[in-house]
Amino acid sequence: MNLALIYSQIQALSLIILPITSLLVIITFILQIYTLLTNRSLKQQNPVKFSRQNSDQVELDFDIQPLLNKNNDDVKQQEIQQNPKNDIDNVLKNIGRLLMIEQICDIKISVQKYDDQYQEDFKKFEQNFKDFFRNDQEKQQKVREILQQLYENTNQKRQVQEEYKSYVRPIQDEKSLKKNYSLQLQESKTLSQYCNAFREVRGDGNCFYTAFGYQFLQILLFHYSFQQFFEFIKKIKNIELSMKIFVQDINFKIDDKEIQKILLQEFVNRLIQLKSIKDINLRQESFFKQFAAYQYESDDVDGCFYGLSTIFFRNYSDYIINQSEMKETIYDREKLLQWEQECDNNETVISELAKSLNVFVELIFFGKDSLSIRQQRKLENYIINKTWPLQYWYFEIKNIK
Repeated sequence: MNLALIYSQIQALSLIILPITSLLVIITFILQIYTLLTNRSLKQQNPVKFSRQNSDQVELDFDIQPLLNKNNDDVKQQEIQQNPKNDIDNVLKNIGRLLMIEQICDIKISVQKYDDQYQEDFKKFEQNFKDFFRNDQEKQQKVREILQQLYENTNQKRQVQEEYKSYVRPIQDEKSLKKNYSLQLQESKTLSQYCNAFREVRGDGNCFYTAFGYQFLQILLFHYSFQQFFEFIKKIKNIELSMKIFVQDINFKIDDKEIQKILLQEFVNRLIQLKSIKDINLRQESFFKQFAAYQYESDDVDGCFYGLSTIFFRNYSDYIINQSEMKETIYDREKLLQWEQECDNNETVISELAKSLNVFVELIFFGKDSLSIRQQRKLENYIINKTWPLQYWYFEIKNIK
């Protein structure tokens, strides 16, 4: 489990337990003060001693000394009545300060422990990936050239408004979703149970792989521990995943084995570079920029991440379907490796992806007057896709409690 998640849960629990503990301490202290004052008050009064002399006689023995000092005792009694309130207030203030200091110290200790563990894990992460990371500028440029040719022969041939060119777009709230798609009241209530925000992706034939890929990579980069991340990359390298792609109706394809190795290595390199960014906000910003970019902006944001991710998840889908008992049910399996094409029974592919990647996928289908939800696999990590009849895919953020 992610250390950051464990730490946040510990903090939340401490915020519940500490106030209760503090209240018990204060109540105990007040009872002690009350007992002390009661005893002191009794001592200042005239003590009466009862002793049985015989069966029908009782002797009362009075202490005379306090009666002789009555005036002094009256003054002392007034002081006793005034001072305890101030004493209690001061003690309560001190207790409050001590409890606050204790909480702050506990939080500092927890943060320090988390930071120490993170630093230790990060060092192991760097050591593990020395064997996987290959920074080759020449091969990186080769990847750009190949993907640029792919884009030129496909999506760049179509006229698209500037606002729709990005492969993923900024997050929108639930109100925008309801407004954009004119949801009825009942549909809105149902939808509210599953999401509170959404993010659209570019509506082309790759849109499922864009949506699914972006969400799974978020899990990989922001929820997986360094060790889990390492195991995933190791698995991909061990199976020697292909990176083939074919374009329907034109003479363009990527099937050369050496080119495929270069593409896979570049994809792995970029994932490692993103995971290596310690600042989570900066990592998130960099990930979004790289994935959304549809053209070259810089060496880091060059428009290639989308292409690499799409090719990767298409080939990974083909790999797991080939290992699955369900492969005979997918009669148009060749479309898995065809750029901007979707299988007719894509739900089977999604189900197998969910099992292999250990994620929970929810599909939300919008009809003309209805909304239906299908769950592919219920596990810790969430991926949600929505589709209209025209297979325009986008995804949103699960409202996880």
